[in-house]
Amino acid sequence: MNIISPQPEYVRSQHKDTEIMSYFKTSMLEIVDAWFGSRINLKYAAEISVLIEILYYASGLIFSNTDVKQTMGQEYVSSSIADLGKVAKIKRVLVSTNYPKAAQFFRPGLVKMCLYILVKTVFPYAIKKWSRRSEAKSRNTENKSWYDCLPSAEEIWDEILSKAHLALFLLTGVYDEIAKRILNLVFVKTIRARNPYFLYKRLGYLVLIQIFISTYKLTKRFLLKMRAMNVTEAQQLEEIYDSKECPLCMSPLRNPSATPCGHIFCWSCIMRASQINPICPNCRQQCLPQSILQLRNL
Repeated sequence: MNIISPQPEYVRSQHKDTEIMSYFKTSMLEIVDAWFGSRINLKYAAEISVLIEILYYASGLIFSNTDVKQTMGQEYVSSSIADLGKVAKIKRVLVSTNYPKAAQFFRPGLVKMCLYILVKTVFPYAIKKWSRRSEAKSRNTENKSWYDCLPSAEEIWDEILSKAHLALFLLTGVYDEIAKRILNLVFVKTIRARNPYFLYKRLGYLVLIQIFISTYKLTKRFLLKMRAMNVTEAQQLEEIYDSKECPLCMSPLRNPSATPCGHIFCWSCIMRASQINPICPNCRQQCLPQSILQLRNL
């Protein structure tokens, strides 16, 4: 029988771990609120949640004194984290008593386990933190570029990358977390499976459709932002030229036109002046009527 845990065990384990961590997070946030006040609690809520996750996973996967190191969710489904590079060599265990021994043998090293915990907990937090800082900086920038119209890193992570990874998990049955996929980690059973299980491939196809819809929405919003930015720039230029006066008639510019030297006048004013004397009224450089350009689409 295949020693790698079936797909439903990943889902049940993750659900159980999330449920237990939610209890710990709520309790810790209540303690922080009681000791330091709601201001500190709100300011550092994300950091406290990450710290709770690190302590939770480290207590079960690193500092546990049991033979098979597991989180409570993994223990609930009788599974343990293993290095797929080791598991690939021996895929079947014939004797039931050998399952715990196999789980110990396939266990990742200390460095890989620490990396797994950090990638699982700190990496998503760092992406969201960096994304929100970039968004705040972009909002405070007056001269916006096309880069500011792109979806944020948090949106790309949540709407595209995380869903794409989820679709792959539902279709293939392994790597339920991005951290496991990066470090090549899987679940192995610690006891012989007794119940039949089923796969979630149909859900995977639905998630692929959802990714397509999310990509379409993000692309559409990017194009709308680009169009709005171009319209705003054109309006600003138009306001600048409307607010300027023609040096010849001392009235607001009408049909702004540029001479070869770069000075701007009303079209009718500069054409009339250049026909009388083909020089720029401002700098006295040569300015032939045919070299004057009328500024359009500003």
